[in-house]
Amino acid sequence: DLVRVWQPPEGALTTVPLRYRLADRWRRVYGRPRGISLPTTDIMVHQGRAEVEATFDLADPLHYSDAESSLSLGIVPASSAGLTFPTTPPFTWRSDGAPQSRFAAVSGDAPAPLRVTFTGPVVRPWVRVSDVLVQLSGSLAYDEVVTVDARAMTITRADGASVPGLLSSRTRMADLRLSPGSHEVTFGGSDLTGTATATVAWRDAFRSL
Repeated sequence: DLVRVWQPPEGALTTVPLRYRLADRWRRVYGRPRGISLPTTDIMVHQGRAEVEATFDLADPLHYSDAESSLSLGIVPASSAGLTFPTTPPFTWRSDGAPQSRFAAVSGDAPAPLRVTFTGPVVRPWVRVSDVLVQLSGSLAYDEVVTVDARAMTITRADGASVPGLLSSRTRMADLRLSPGSHEVTFGGSDLTGTATATVAWRDAFRSL
């Protein structure tokens, strides 16, 4: 059973988490399982104990808390109205939705990569965490979801399709990491319905076991 679980995932670029327990806490690393040695048949195997040596190549040197932290934010609806001065066309004005803020507490001893999930409908959505900006260009429909994952270095839709072109030129993936401490998280964009959301998630990061 252990050998079957240890089979490398399909696709050379795929990474998987390896979870471990140490001093009553669970953490994880990311990488790829490699070789595994079968135990020799001896008296200890029949008694339920076997020594197995397995290799796991790290794709990321950091260790992460197995428990993920996250917070979700909504947005105050944008407003619109007609102009009253005597003009023939039906001119209207519209304000962007008011941003909403919360605070995130990041632990660990290393900067933690962010994962931000935007759910429409919203035009040019953005999330700012202290001085870190995550922004999309264009708009998302009411049933569209886009996730920006700094650890995996991906921008994907809910169906798994890669959409790197949606990331604003103002955002650099390499910058989307949070140092340990308290951070103000703000979500903004233009949304007339007030139903758009953004979810910010992270795992506390550590430089060693």
